[in-house]
Amino acid sequence: MNDGNIPKPLSLDDTKPTKQQLHEAYEVALRLWQLQPWDMPMGENQLLAVEYANGRRCVISVLGEYGEHHALTVYPDVASYERIAAIPPDDELRIQDAFFSIYQRQIAFLKASQLPRGGRAAFKASGVRFPRGINPSLESYMPGYEPVMMGGRELAETIEDAKTFLDFMASHSGEDIAIYHGIGSLVSTWRESPDGKWTLGEDEFSPLFPVAGRISPELLEKVAGLPVNEKFNLEIGALPIPCGRNDSGRGIMARLMLAVEASSHFAMGTTIVSPPDGRELDWTPAVDFMLKTMLQFGYRPRRLAVMGESLKSVASGLCRTTFKGTEFLPHSECDALREVFYLFTEGLGR
Repeated sequence: MNDGNIPKPLSLDDTKPTKQQLHEAYEVALRLWQLQPWDMPMGENQLLAVEYANGRRCVISVLGEYGEHHALTVYPDVASYERIAAIPPDDELRIQDAFFSIYQRQIAFLKASQLPRGGRAAFKASGVRFPRGINPSLESYMPGYEPVMMGGRELAETIEDAKTFLDFMASHSGEDIAIYHGIGSLVSTWRESPDGKWTLGEDEFSPLFPVAGRISPELLEKVAGLPVNEKFNLEIGALPIPCGRNDSGRGIMARLMLAVEASSHFAMGTTIVSPPDGRELDWTPAVDFMLKTMLQFGYRPRRLAVMGESLKSVASGLCRTTFKGTEFLPHSECDALREVFYLFTEGLGR
């Protein structure tokens, strides 16, 4: 593992949208609502990967196939979508993990009570009218922070992306977008050439990068040398918790790390970690906790299960290569961990 595998830090967009941007954004949202792309039908596992002539790329997905949440979602790459799509819709803890770890922008249609801070005022100020009870929301999901209204830079890109999608749908149907079947599957691409012409194809241009970290080689070596305890089965997970606000008032999230022994449901260790140096996608502190928990007790588990796609990508690789004798359970339900998390959140009144 090396620094080259760590996604670059994402910078918060605290720029204020202009009145013109807001008006244009809500007009585009109205066109989306009138189009109703989720009823075409266009499934949630159909991806349109867009590449502009200037080199900017994004992946567009339509939510609403099952009628619960209607939105146009923009991801930076297929890897981000992949981590969302792998989660069962009723798995709340893994959904929290994904939204805590993945950058995305949404033009969503919500109840008034669900709008993010400032959303209602921005919608009203735009002067754009929607059917009664339909409230468009321009949301930014930034790893490590609560979802908020998009900043000016994000909004400019989202307007461009939504218009591109609308232009595409004006001459195509949902059937022209390939169904994504998982890693290695083809993705429909909509590419702009320097002369402004667009071409539809099916090929993957967005790498599925691993979520890696700058893990200490010395720490890895120490843990790899520990004996394996045949009766010890470890479950580890991370629960996002609020830990303050930045200078602009945006909520900052930390991770509550918890290690639980599966058979006894005994909590082996817990800590709260925050992303280092603004690297919201760097899970090094979480992996360090996992390794130091094993080191503290002087042995490695016979079986290791983790909750959340972020930890899974690291832990599974370690068990395949470095931690011989420790079996990784990729399909574990982490029942003991879920029970302890449940008791913890119930204690907080959540």
